[in-house]
Amino acid sequence: MKKFIAFDIDDTIAVSKQPITPRMAELLRALLEKYEVCVISGGLFAVHKMQIVDPLTELGDVKLEKLHVLSTCGTQYYKQQPDGSWDTIYKQPIPEEDRKKIAQVLEESAKELGYWCEDPAGEIIEDRETQVTFSALGQKATPEDKYAWDPDHTKKYALRDLCQSKMPQYEFRAGGTTSIDV
Repeated sequence: MKKFIAFDIDDTIAVSKQPITPRMAELLRALLEKYEVCVISGGLFAVHKMQIVDPLTELGDVKLEKLHVLSTCGTQYYKQQPDGSWDTIYKQPIPEEDRKKIAQVLEESAKELGYWCEDPAGEIIEDRETQVTFSALGQKATPEDKYAWDPDHTKKYALRDLCQSKMPQYEFRAGGTTSIDV
């Protein structure tokens, strides 16, 4: 018998960096009645709170104590406490020197391939302490712009591969629609 169900967030149960739909909130509420539910994605907890937790909270009686939120690709784990607050269960930071080098490799490689956006919607490279994320059009780009940027994922994979060759000690993952998560 299943006891635990896990989902990716972006482009699985929600549009990239957008709140879940009311229908999805109802479905998750029903799942939380019977199962432990885990959601995981590359974003920070604040984004996941807006995408998942807040819409569920608006429904009222939801068993949020059964929700497990794994942010930054699982390197940060959050769980609701009995008092309703959210607690960090664990956090696995990358050393600051390495985060700076990763950001440098991402920027240099994006420029080398001609993928560096000169007019981004928000930060292109975000230091999330436990992960460094490159967002080709900026963190606040619209879903429509993101989907149009690289529909066949060739840009994202080329950038990932180039970065990986320059810094093999870290894993460069083609994450969301326009992102590379390290």
